[in-house]
Amino acid sequence: MIWDIILEALRDATSISVFVVVLMTVIEVINQKSKGKLLTFANESHVGTVLISSVLGVIPGCLGGLATTSMYNRKLITFGALMAMMVSTCGDEAFIMLATMPKTAIIIFCGLFILSLIVGFGIDLIGGKKKQAAIPEQNDITQEQAKERWYHVILHHFPEIFLWTFGIMAATAIAQNYLDINNWISQNTALMIVLATLIGCIPESGPHIIFITLYVSGVIPLPVLLASCISQDGHAALPLIAVDKKSFIKVKLIKCALALAVGFIALLF
Repeated sequence: MIWDIILEALRDATSISVFVVVLMTVIEVINQKSKGKLLTFANESHVGTVLISSVLGVIPGCLGGLATTSMYNRKLITFGALMAMMVSTCGDEAFIMLATMPKTAIIIFCGLFILSLIVGFGIDLIGGKKKQAAIPEQNDITQEQAKERWYHVILHHFPEIFLWTFGIMAATAIAQNYLDINNWISQNTALMIVLATLIGCIPESGPHIIFITLYVSGVIPLPVLLASCISQDGHAALPLIAVDKKSFIKVKLIKCALALAVGFIALLF
């Protein structure tokens, strides 16, 4: 029985991981063909850095998030624009959401995009100030990022995504067969929202897959997944920790407050 569960999880994890890697590679190739303009046009846009940052964040993968964080570290965009990206992004896990629950994923992405605009414009309206600095030469940021990230999608991301997906899917299936976790979670949904929010603070792609898998398996309700989506930001926050820890803490505090608020409001409905 347990081997059947493991084999099924292995098949599902393999198909999901292949689909995800194909999508990631497509995004990387588009960025390469555009010579980085996919990530750098925010510097020349007159539409508004908050809007552009939200768009970069909602693009599946971490490239848009990393580019936006790099621009913030270079004092090219406002804190509101940075927050807009952080709220709209689901990092590499966006690919997994598209692979496992495409319709729900699109709805969530649209919701996060709208929320990111509200948060970004709101922060800049209240007290955000324009970051001033000389704009670097075109592709100063993105060429290096693009070269470092597209060619190792299969070597680095595929094993990571596969291991996370397979491990969580197998563990969830086994737990559902031998433990009454559905009943426990249904009685402790509020605790799961808090847990998803806290785990989302980890600046890493991977932990969010736990909640995606649990949602697809029918173990957790949508409010828990929403809290996780808002709280996490994939790898986008990693450059921020190294350069500006104060801003990183501010970002996480705001995102945690938003995640808890949205999660509990959604729970009421």
